[in-house]
Amino acid sequence: MAVEYTKKNAELNCINNCKPYLSNGFSLVLDRQFDRIVSNLPAKAGNEFYALLFHDAHARLKPGGRLCVVTLSALREYLKRSFKEIFGNYTKIKQGVRYTVSMAEKM
Repeated sequence: MAVEYTKKNAELNCINNCKPYLSNGFSLVLDRQFDRIVSNLPAKAGNEFYALLFHDAHARLKPGGRLCVVTLSALREYLKRSFKEIFGNYTKIKQGVRYTVSMAEKM
């Protein structure tokens, strides 16, 4: 369902260079390089899964590429530490009571 909504939202917003993937992490994405990786992370996947995902995202981003994620706000400090460790930076884009949007950029 998330992939279908992503396709519809991209179309509604005239974004024609977006390709959503239904994949466990990057298992079906293969060796593509990206300018942006955007994800609504599963809330209960666990730190090990998140660490693997963040390292894989870093490896697949082009220099200057950005990883943007939506998470439960309770994960905000974990994301901050992880992004700084893996990417060397962290930006909180928006924070609400329940959710936070965070970003890291590959230098």
